[in-house]
Amino acid sequence: MIQDGAITGDVFRDFMRHISETNSNTSTVFIMDNARIHKARNVSTFIQESNIRIEYLPPYSPQLNPIEEYFSHFKKLIRARKTTNTTRDQLKHMASIILTEDKTLNMDGYFRHMRRFVDMGFGRLDF
Repeated sequence: MIQDGAITGDVFRDFMRHISETNSNTSTVFIMDNARIHKARNVSTFIQESNIRIEYLPPYSPQLNPIEEYFSHFKKLIRARKTTNTTRDQLKHMASIILTEDKTLNMDGYFRHMRRFVDMGFGRLDF
């Protein structure tokens, strides 16, 4: 899904609803950082009314959020294809192609990397 414009509380709530409805036969757990959008009133209301569980990451710990590492990789792929005259539609098309073709979208490596930091945290080591 490619979203035009900013992610609002309504957009994020609708995304959460879609995920929880798509996986209605399983328990749904969202692991989120402390971004303002994750705590918007309408998102909080949806969480309270739903059968989903939320776990928040500690503040300032992007190492524990695998999607942050993928976003960094994704931005590098976009920058490699982007020109100074790239239009919004061309950018969306590039993003769609990258998301379809990117072989690193398998998140296993990003989760392995994150687990190293979890282990360090459990060992009370700084990271």
